Amino acid sequence: MVKTIVRAAAVAVMLGSAAMVATATGARADGAFHHIINAGNTGWCLQPLATGSQSPVVQRPCDNTNSLQLWTVLSTPSGGTHYRFQNADGWCISTDSLRNGDPVHTDECAVSGGTTVSNAEWNASSSIVSGQAIVVALQSRLGFVNRAECLDEPGALPGNSNMQMWVCNGTNAQRWLVNSNN
Repeated sequence: MVKTIVRAAAVAVMLGSAAMVATATGARADGAFHHIINAGNTGWCLQPLATGSQSPVVQRPCDNTNSLQLWTVLSTPSGGTHYRFQNADGWCISTDSLRNGDPVHTDECAVSGGTTVSNAEWNASSSIVSGQAIVVALQSRLGFVNRAECLDEPGALPGNSNMQMWVCNGTNAQRWLVNSNN
């Protein structure tokens, strides 16, 4: 039911404000929204700490009534296994730097004219297929180049910590259950 409400709201925003899609801030995506869950700690979902740009991405207990925990998978002009993950508020998971421990936050998915923001692109370890749930590592594409740093859950433990960048190491701290219906 929450997914249907969020989807309907996203469509209404897109239809009522076509110009908003071309802006750099908070344009909503049309598509199915799902939780992103750390594979080692089921029951804990990614969400921004607050609405808006530059909000830290954290984990909270999964709650089907919390629209902040809902994400849609967007393709990128780069194609292949490159994706963006946009929340129901229209912001993408992003990072600005790639040192171990650097924060992950929300930011724009595209700039005016629709150009994808490189910081919002991620290289998945496998293709994300429509209608299927899959566990993947999400490697940064800062500057549109696959990097050696992955989205990481600090200490591989569920909790209220901010998600971070960390050198890709294949541990459960870097494995994410993603579902796509796009």
